[in-house]
Amino acid sequence: MEVYPHAWLFFVPFILVSAFVMLNLFVAVIVDTMANLDADGEETDKQAGLEPKTANCPSAKTKSNAFIGNSPKSKPCCANNHRDSFQTA
Repeated sequence: MEVYPHAWLFFVPFILVSAFVMLNLFVAVIVDTMANLDADGEETDKQAGLEPKTANCPSAKTKSNAFIGNSPKSKPCCANNHRDSFQTA
């Protein structure tokens, strides 16, 4: 520190940016793994002959209006299309 008193001006931002990048990579791996697990589950459900409950769902425009609150009569029925919302064909 006696020779280069302003060296911290480089190293502190470098450490902060490096930590941010590593955290983003860690989160990206987790999100990608969860997306792959969800896709595998949907594929397994299709192979088992299960179909999603989409017959009574409104169109995308009606669902978005119901979600925003523009249409009081419509309720979004397919907002959470999880594996437990499948029924046998």
